[in-house]
Amino acid sequence: MKVKASGQGYIEHGNIKREFKNHFVTGGLELMAWLFSCNIGPGNTDMEYWSADAILVGADTATQTTFSMSTLVSPINILINASTLYNIYYFNGSTASARIISIYPVSALPSATIGEIGFNGSFISYAQYIPLNLISRASNADGDFIAFAYNPANQLQITWNLIFSWV
Repeated sequence: MKVKASGQGYIEHGNIKREFKNHFVTGGLELMAWLFSCNIGPGNTDMEYWSADAILVGADTATQTTFSMSTLVSPINILINASTLYNIYYFNGSTASARIISIYPVSALPSATIGEIGFNGSFISYAQYIPLNLISRASNADGDFIAFAYNPANQLQITWNLIFSWV
């Protein structure tokens, strides 16, 4: 058996619409290891799940993603917290999937070029809480999406879909 990880998403900002793919980094591998190692026996799936923080944005447009990344290269200071919606975050024995939607309202960020996005997360099992650094990143430098200028007059919405599965 192999473990398959996939992810893709969408960026919407005013008239800008971008689709992107992502690159899992060390935090993503750690998350997969926790998900699959804690769900070996029957009945173990009731108390294990994972969660993600709001999707982060950064200004870097030149640095390609490396597996050892634990943060965005040039995070943009967020002035107003995003509202973040989550779907799923549980493990059914062979697949863990999630949809993360972060919506930054008007004027949530200073004017800047957005060239990278990513998110952090955590794994929760019974009474054990394991925070993880950067799980996944998408960037202009990797050709995942075309960098764009953030306009404070427009809302920014980022939707990220993820699947980890045994195949």
